[in-house]
Amino acid sequence: IIDKIASVVQWTGKIYEYAPSTPSRQPTVAIAITNHQFVRGLELLGICPRKSYVDPPFPRVPIHYLGEFLRGVFDSDGCASYYKKDSIPRLTLSISGSKQFLTTLRDLLVDQIQVRSCAITETDDRSCQIQWCAKADVQRLITLMYPTGQEFGLSRKKQKLLDWLTNYKSSNLTPVTSCV
Repeated sequence: IIDKIASVVQWTGKIYEYAPSTPSRQPTVAIAITNHQFVRGLELLGICPRKSYVDPPFPRVPIHYLGEFLRGVFDSDGCASYYKKDSIPRLTLSISGSKQFLTTLRDLLVDQIQVRSCAITETDDRSCQIQWCAKADVQRLITLMYPTGQEFGLSRKKQKLLDWLTNYKSSNLTPVTSCV
């Protein structure tokens, strides 16, 4: 993904790769943006440095970009987990973040694509988590993040979600194709 971003913004600087902190983790890849004008533009879009250490307000996301925004949040701070309940395979989607961020995100998704309003659970002193596990909610979220023809996204997460969606396409649920 970082290579695609670098290409789009015509990045000519160095791309850093850091060794994983544990053997089970992937390496971390980053770019260091030092152009003050570029940084200011990102801040005007609601992107703040070191977001894990502050509780920034939810950015103003145009509704027609909600799927792309959610996909970016999920790629960076989300998790897809398979489990079985009564011998039926299920999928849970969860996202970590600040309580303020997750509350606004949840309310926006409830309003725009009619997912259930889930509880937000505190995981530590700075972080919370929200998760959806109802089949209809998971299907709506996946369809919003990965509409037909959408190529951008973290491939390992995207493939896992699209495989699940394909396996359950025969249900009577109506996929969400737009949130407008």
